[in-house]
Amino acid sequence: MEVVVKKEKGFAKVEVPGETETVTRLVASELKCDGAAVREHPFMRPPALVVKADRPVDEISRACDAVLKTVKEFRTQFTRALK
Repeated sequence: MEVVVKKEKGFAKVEVPGETETVTRLVASELKCDGAAVREHPFMRPPALVVKADRPVDEISRACDAVLKTVKEFRTQFTRALK
């Protein structure tokens, strides 16, 4: 998976070429700041995550950690349900 990060003061845009918007929407769902998953046009631009915050990169990292925690909990509950 390729990830392209463009950042300025108070702003970050993360593009994920070659992927659907599934990953960007998942991370966006865990953001606690102003941010969104965007898909300008499927043939023109890759899916992206746009974040506006004092420390946007830190916010994205925190959201990724939250996604991992949720997925681990899902796996645990799924495994229990199979027993």
